[in-house]
Amino acid sequence: MPTRAKNNKNGFLAWLRAQFRKRPLSVGWVIAGDILLLGLALVVFSLFHHVLPSKLESIGIVSERESVQVVQPSTVPTQIASPQETPQAGGESSQISQQASSTPQAEVTPTPAPTEAVARVGDFSRLYADKFTATEASMEQVGENQMLYQSPNLHLTFTKYVQSNLVFYVADFYIRDISQFRTALAEDTYGKGYRERTEDIAARNDAVIAVNGDYYGMRDSSVVIRNGVLYRDSPFQDVCVLYWDGTMETYSNVEFNATEVMENGAYQAWGFGPMLLDENGQTMTEFHSSVNVRNPRTAIGYFAPGHYCFVVVDGRSSESRGVTTAELSLLMYNLGCVRGYNLDGGQTSVMAWDGKVVNQPVDGGRSCSDIVMITEG
Repeated sequence: MPTRAKNNKNGFLAWLRAQFRKRPLSVGWVIAGDILLLGLALVVFSLFHHVLPSKLESIGIVSERESVQVVQPSTVPTQIASPQETPQAGGESSQISQQASSTPQAEVTPTPAPTEAVARVGDFSRLYADKFTATEASMEQVGENQMLYQSPNLHLTFTKYVQSNLVFYVADFYIRDISQFRTALAEDTYGKGYRERTEDIAARNDAVIAVNGDYYGMRDSSVVIRNGVLYRDSPFQDVCVLYWDGTMETYSNVEFNATEVMENGAYQAWGFGPMLLDENGQTMTEFHSSVNVRNPRTAIGYFAPGHYCFVVVDGRSSESRGVTTAELSLLMYNLGCVRGYNLDGGQTSVMAWDGKVVNQPVDGGRSCSDIVMITEG
């Protein structure tokens, strides 16, 4: 650097230091500087906490299918009231009662008693023998908005319902074996910041039908049991547990006990919520959730061991307004479910058939940390 330029630079720095000594920064400048530094700190925190992927440590307790000796008797009712007997959810929810009353009522198969248990826990091949084909998989259109998929392992009816300012999709399925009801993680990794689109995770895992999961990776607390492995045990809202014997139960966060459910054969568990039907399979009007306004929704429904459904409701559009939790509760009831559970919704709500999105997600949907899916084996 030329001597003259160097001297000028040194002289400017000396002058600047002298000015600060003479006139300290005003209170306003100090506050502005503090706010700027706080903003930068929050950006850095958000980047590391929410954006950049980071693996999480798993509890690692495993629930073994073979340790479940008998099919646990279900505590849920085996008969469901007809739509005409459906209790009103109150307010605007009464509208969906009239709309959903045309929804076909699923036939609820009574849970087998322990003396009728199949050879292996979670094997429903004899229970629903008439549902499965002896040949390869086939698919046919059985209605204007309805498709039937049948194979030696799976019986799946997919229906799109188009009603007044409401569009929703129901995948009603019988599975031959509980191992077909699976979950998968984004990038096959348990952690924060790992995200993939539902349809991409589904395609990679050869899912026949799939929906987004509870997006466990967006929060620090929830219950995470995936395919028999307990990853996290810190419930903050209602918890839904699917057991190896095919039964499904929902618990409030204060009722849930991870040690107990793992000992009883927990296979999957989600920690978003809320639960949508009470212990008697009836509709609810009060929920453990702060997001009860109309939104796109994703839910899991349970009829009996081996018989379930996925439900996705479009929303935030001129074609479909979405539903409140009370309206979703009523919808699950009218479908014939005895257990219902709300997963992550909004822009996350996506249903994928054979790796392709079949609903109309908000703004095209978004990536998430996990999915729930049904496979052939």
